[in-house]
Amino acid sequence: MMRKRSGVLVVIVTMAFLVVGQSSASGHGAAIRLAATVVTAGDSLALTGEGLGESADITLVLESASFETVLAAVRGDDHGRFATVVRIPPEAPPGAYRVVATAGDDTATADLVVTRATADEKELSDPGQQTLDGARADALELDRRRLPGEAGLAWGVALLLVVLGLWLSRKRE
Repeated sequence: MMRKRSGVLVVIVTMAFLVVGQSSASGHGAAIRLAATVVTAGDSLALTGEGLGESADITLVLESASFETVLAAVRGDDHGRFATVVRIPPEAPPGAYRVVATAGDDTATADLVVTRATADEKELSDPGQQTLDGARADALELDRRRLPGEAGLAWGVALLLVVLGLWLSRKRE
């Protein structure tokens, strides 16, 4: 009887650790915002971020399936916020990208489409007008950010499973 109860507890604790392990959040509320979601290669892009650690050194990277480059290194303020303007490299091929901000273990991402400048675009009077001509959608692994309370919910479920297991093992006695 004791062996059966131990086996049930081992299964329940293992399930609890699996649930909790899958719900660990890396961002802790970290986020970045881009001034535009479509930009022409060679143009500047303003971006802001928060939640990446107080006075942290933050690395900003532009990445796609076939291209990656460091855009800038900035320092967050006392509240973990930053604001900067970066230049999208002119050699960046058109396509789908993500901008990744990393500070220690904290990471935040934002999606971006890079287009190539055409002769017509260079003649536009409004430099804010952009086109998607020539954009290529590369395969891009998306960051699956988790909600801030998700880890707490997972711990709650794990605790519930442990309590349920203990209750069931005592009920069978």
